[in-house]
Amino acid sequence: VAVCASAADHVGTMAGTVHQAAELLGVCQQAGWDDPTVPVGEPVAGMRIGVLGGDFVSDCDPGVRRVFNASQETLRSLGTELVGLELDVDLAEADSHLNTLCRDLLVAYGDDLRAAPPGMLGSELRTWLELFAHADDDAYANALAQRERLQEVLAQMFRQVDVVVCPTARSSAGPYADATDEPREARIGNCSLWSFTGVPSLTLPAGVDGSGMPVGLLISGPPRADSMVLQVGAAFERCQPSTASETDSSALA
Repeated sequence: VAVCASAADHVGTMAGTVHQAAELLGVCQQAGWDDPTVPVGEPVAGMRIGVLGGDFVSDCDPGVRRVFNASQETLRSLGTELVGLELDVDLAEADSHLNTLCRDLLVAYGDDLRAAPPGMLGSELRTWLELFAHADDDAYANALAQRERLQEVLAQMFRQVDVVVCPTARSSAGPYADATDEPREARIGNCSLWSFTGVPSLTLPAGVDGSGMPVGLLISGPPRADSMVLQVGAAFERCQPSTASETDSSALA
């Protein structure tokens, strides 16, 4: 596995179903860990699931909000207890700190990237490289300190619930060519916190918006609780009409 940014990298998988994601995790993880495919078929009745509000759902596209609301009803029908949560975290700040840690990319590959001939690197990647280059040592140290603080905030949250859910993105999917014109917060603002703090997360199809575009549900759990996240994801997936279709995909990180 190639290391890009050692302080920010995570091993993740993309698969057609949650069970396939669990099988891939079993290949990736250290020897001696529990088989992640075992709980995939187990019921989730009695679990406490935190439903994240605040910035996680503010400014959501109507179609995204509708699918997320329906997802909550699906989880409730599985016998879970839903708990509304307002997490006092600045998501944009967490995203900024994550970008700062990606400065490691320049340490590993900076010379090669800077020497790349014109046209070899896309404009978006060049923009990111310029952003990483402006992250000084003080900002890097602060990002590491803030990560520890947020990890403790999340640890307190996970003492109340087993997993938490939110929309994967606040905006509906659209053409790739338009992606860079859309605010970053709407596209990946709900994901950066989990990448920054290193907790296991799973995103899977939850439905479609009014235009027929897919909407994702993001499930996150405490550190090393990958199997429980997969268990909840699999139970939710079994209730979806398009389960195991060729267009479905689940991603675990």
